[in-house]
Amino acid sequence: MAIIDGSIEIEGRSESAFKCWEDIERFPLFIDIVEEVKRLDSRRSQWRVNLGIRHEQWEAETTEFIPGKRIGWKSLTGSVNAGVVNFHDLPDETCLVTLHLVFEPKGFLESLGDEFGVVNRLVGRTLDHFREYAETVA
Repeated sequence: MAIIDGSIEIEGRSESAFKCWEDIERFPLFIDIVEEVKRLDSRRSQWRVNLGIRHEQWEAETTEFIPGKRIGWKSLTGSVNAGVVNFHDLPDETCLVTLHLVFEPKGFLESLGDEFGVVNRLVGRTLDHFREYAETVA
């Protein structure tokens, strides 16, 4: 099991950033590997990603939802992954977004990529792109 933690400060209040993250069907706008996300109902979604070496698809479930503060999820099918994202207001009209991700690398290449920090860099790039996205739409 691999564990990745990341955080980023975003201009604006946490409620605005939360709304951007909550809109999962727009994830392809700021997560490079996500090709499509379809909301199936209020708790479940279907994900399709391009990992470079292959395409992957899974169904996920929201496990925790605290409006404006926290979203947790886990995969139900396909790639094993789970995580939580938190939103905290800071005193200077910015917010802190923290991400905790757990996943199971599949096969030799994903394990090797994880070992060499590829996933860490992807999460960092994703958070940077999310900041740009959230600050633009807010």
